[in-house]
Formats: sequence, structure tokens, C-alpha cells
Amino acid sequence: MFLIPALAVAVLLFSAWRWKWRYATKAKLAATSSQEKSDEKTDITPLKDFDWQNIDPAKHRPFKPVYHITMAIQASPPEDLIIIDNNYLDRVTERRQLLEKHVSTVAGAVPEGIPALHETWTYLLSEYLPKRYPTMFSLSEDKTKFHNHVTKTSLPLTPPEDPLVALKALGETVEDDIFLLVETPAGHRAVAFVCCHPAGFDPSGKLGKLMKDIHTPVPSYDKIGASMERLFCRLQVGKSFKRMNVSQRVPGG
Repeated sequence: MFLIPALAVAVLLFSAWRWKWRYATKAKLAATSSQEKSDEKTDITPLKDFDWQNIDPAKHRPFKPVYHITMAIQASPPEDLIIIDNNYLDRVTERRQLLEKHVSTVAGAVPEGIPALHETWTYLLSEYLPKRYPTMFSLSEDKTKFHNHVTKTSLPLTPPEDPLVALKALGETVEDDIFLLVETPAGHRAVAFVCCHPAGFDPSGKLGKLMKDIHTPVPSYDKIGASMERLFCRLQVGKSFKRMNVSQRVPGG
């Protein structure tokens, strides 16, 4: 008497399993295809003959006669994540001094930011810098250390447990200021930063805040705030963009 119900359950379970298998297979194939496309987009071209001492700084002239607040974003190849010129050594030396004297102001992280910080550490030191600039950076033969041939320093490829130690090391290796954001139900939140040259603000006051709260002092930010959130939400692995800010300060201001 239980044969027909049991058979029906068996058919139902088999159908459910087959649907799950087909769905999982499609998802796996889609993920593989997406990863292959991502790998193509994030491919890093080595600058094999790069001589940083003979590279002049790029000249940026984004000035326009009339000001309109916009996102002003431009597509940028991921391999241009870090740009180095003949000011590199002077700048990272100055950053090292600032990090020693004012670390609580120019670097910080909340616990939720540690995974993102570790991912940034691994990508920059294990992959990006030694591949993009092999004349300046390299890995040890046993793949455990990162060597900076300009500053004559070495770092472990395993991220330090102390986030401040990691942020200081990154801040002394690249001259770019870094803010790490994570997505939350309320919006994107700043969870870690190393910022030695802020444009007229205290970067430590932005830590832990949502992007909309960070930009409260920015005139008319409400006009583009929602668009900024959507942009970050839609940003795919392997794609990057850039934008440029221009600020002016009067003496004593």
C-alpha cells in the first residue's frame, strides 16, 4: 500500500536532484566562463624594462570652465592600478615618516575590514607589483617574501595579524592612498584605510562610516549619492574605473 507513495517520493527526489545537478552544472559553467573573462581582463602586462628614475609624472589637466557635480568616472585597465614615476622613493620615504609620527590619523581598520585588507595585501605583494614592475619588486625563490629593490626592504607574503602593521607596510610600499569599502545593507562602508595625503580632511574620522555619511560635507553630493552606490554594487571582478578630484586650499585654511 506504500509502494505508490514511495515511488512518487522517489521520482520527486530524483527530479529534484536532477534539477539541482543541472542548475549547479550551469552555474559552474557560468562561473568558469566568468572567471576566464575576468582573468583576461585582469591580465597584467609586465613592464620589463621599466626604469622608474627616468619616468616623469603624468600631467593631468581635468579643469573645466564651469563646475557641475558628476561622478566623472572613466574606464581604466586593472594593470594601471598603481602608477609609478621618478618621485617614488621620495614619496614613500615621506609616507614612512608620516606613518611613524601620525599613524592613528593616517591609518586604521575596523574588525570587519581585516579580510579585505588581507586580500589587498596578497594581491599587491604576491601578484600585482612583482608582475607589473619586475625591475623594482620580486618574490623570493620559496615564494614566502616580497622584495622591494628600491627601498631595500622585504615583507612576508602572509599578511600580518595586526591590521596597523599591514597598513603601514602597504603605505610604505606604494605611494597611493587606499580606502577599502565593503557592501552592507545600508550602503558601502569604509572599513580600512591608509591615507597620508588627504585633501583637507581627517581620514581617521571617516573610518567605519557609510559612503553617504563620509560625503556629508560635499556640496550637492545627494545628487549623485544613489548613483555612486549603484556603481559600486554593479562593479564586477576584473573591471576598474578611475576618477579625479581637484581641490584648492588657501594658506592657513
